[in-house]
Amino acid sequence: MRLDMLNPPYEGVDAERVAKWTPPNVEVEPLHTVRMFLRHHPDLAETMRPLAWFFLDPTKSSIDEVRVRELVVARTCARARCEYQWGVHQAVFGEAAGFTPEQRVATVEGSPDDPAWDDERDRAVLRAVDELIDTATLSDGAWQGLRAHLSEQQTLELVALAGWYLLNCFTSNATQTPLEPFAARFPAPAPVSASG
Repeated sequence: MRLDMLNPPYEGVDAERVAKWTPPNVEVEPLHTVRMFLRHHPDLAETMRPLAWFFLDPTKSSIDEVRVRELVVARTCARARCEYQWGVHQAVFGEAAGFTPEQRVATVEGSPDDPAWDDERDRAVLRAVDELIDTATLSDGAWQGLRAHLSEQQTLELVALAGWYLLNCFTSNATQTPLEPFAARFPAPAPVSASG
């Protein structure tokens, strides 16, 4: 890790800042990335917090279905090669998103046309994220693919959500944030066949 984290015991203003990042009734420490930001740039952490909570709150976010949100997060993090963010979300939200083991692997290694994806909405979301990562925009086809399943508001939010997690991936990767003990790990690469 290139930057150390704020560590307990938390006192004074640090305790107040940590409390803002701790969900109610949660007995675990805030994530490593949060504690790193709180230690080195608390003003930026405070600025980022409302958007972080917005995307995770189904009463505020227009993407109120966990599966759609987590497809965007998983694919963005996988394409950015950010095992830290991918692993946290798979551990915390992967089951609620209804991902099969094959789909978890396919978020990292597969394409939107992978047989693991049997739902056209899932494929449209994955195609859109891939286009955003590759081109920083959406083609008319990708936009229409999303609009076949999502409202205008949800489509706009999906683009912002991918950008938000790309920012999180950049900071996690650049600071070499250590993986959380509870987090999932990227799947092992498939073996290469001797004939291929």
